Amino acid sequence: MNPHTKPIIAGRFFLTLLAASAFLVYSSLSRVAYKPDADEGYYLAYATRVSIEGVGSFPGMFSDYVNNKAHWIFPSPLRVAYIALGGAWIWLFGCTYIALSWLSLCCYCGALAVSYYFCRKYYGETTALLFSMLLAFSPLNMAMARRALVDGPANLCAILSVWLLYDAASERRGMRRALFVGVYAVTILMKEVMVVLAPVFAIYLAIGKYMKKRQAPLRDLLLMTAGPPFLALAVCVLASGDAASVFKIIRIIMSSPAVNRYANLYCSGGWVRYVVDFILLSPWVCILAIGYFFSRMFASQRREHDGYFSVLIVCYFFFLIFFVKNIRYAMLLDNLLRLFAVLMIQRIAETYAPRHAIVVCALCVVAISVFDYMLFYNVFVLHELYDPVSIHLLRERGLIPAG
Repeated sequence: MNPHTKPIIAGRFFLTLLAASAFLVYSSLSRVAYKPDADEGYYLAYATRVSIEGVGSFPGMFSDYVNNKAHWIFPSPLRVAYIALGGAWIWLFGCTYIALSWLSLCCYCGALAVSYYFCRKYYGETTALLFSMLLAFSPLNMAMARRALVDGPANLCAILSVWLLYDAASERRGMRRALFVGVYAVTILMKEVMVVLAPVFAIYLAIGKYMKKRQAPLRDLLLMTAGPPFLALAVCVLASGDAASVFKIIRIIMSSPAVNRYANLYCSGGWVRYVVDFILLSPWVCILAIGYFFSRMFASQRREHDGYFSVLIVCYFFFLIFFVKNIRYAMLLDNLLRLFAVLMIQRIAETYAPRHAIVVCALCVVAISVFDYMLFYNVFVLHELYDPVSIHLLRERGLIPAG
């Protein structure tokens, strides 16, 4: 094959894959049962208010949230970026739940495109295509792409932040660092729990500076880890018009799980909950990813980007266990696990079938993708599962009696 035509063919294949996955999600939107009394209702109310009153409505939203305890277990107006984006979106496409679902679907497509671009840059065309296929049929990603929730847009921003940090740390260009700071600040403004990525990024950069002796000024490390949270905080203060309201909401968010009956019943427990949930949703991906993680630990030669993603998985997983445990908060891990699953398949194929490695990899990825899509369709479309917490997943997989 002509080396000049290979990227074109690969790009067309990716666009076909993207279109097919988007169509499958889009075709299921008519069966979505929205939840007006849950998070979706709050997001639509916030977005509607912004679409009518503009950004001047934010101080009122902050005040209403602080002064009404009934709101405290629901999403707060700290998610300024998503609320503003949602307001602009429904101003264009109508004040409906399905309009916010379209926004989630567009962000899902954007996440696939970002993942393909950076994976191709660092791992090559073949790995990028295999990874894109596995990611395109992720049950968790597809499920969130059809809901009027923040998870899809937040996941897009988180994926972009993760790749941009590695990009900026590797090439050390001022514009790349500035772009990362801006994107990660938006990520936090999409979903405040994403602030836990800041210490994860700090650990990776500190390992590079102090253990691997990379030439990186300390000010750059501080800028890239402390800069985005402070920038996001400044935007929240400006939006609310009152710093006291912002800090009051932060305290509410930190304390609300203790009085949130739903969180206590369905989102508590130990760290193993996330492992169980990922196995329930994508057993083959989870097993392969764990295998690659441990095989990489004992490998004589390690790629730098594999080390980055290993640090990211371990540290992000560790910090998440201190919060309410819902696999929607761990969507970023789903993306990283799928990358490691593809790398494990490639390693197995190259070891045991080197002459037909590409064919073996393609068949394995297609088989897992079909399995994952059927699981998505059965659990989230046919049975209309809204929140993929452990007890509902166990029931849908037939491991405990239906309640």
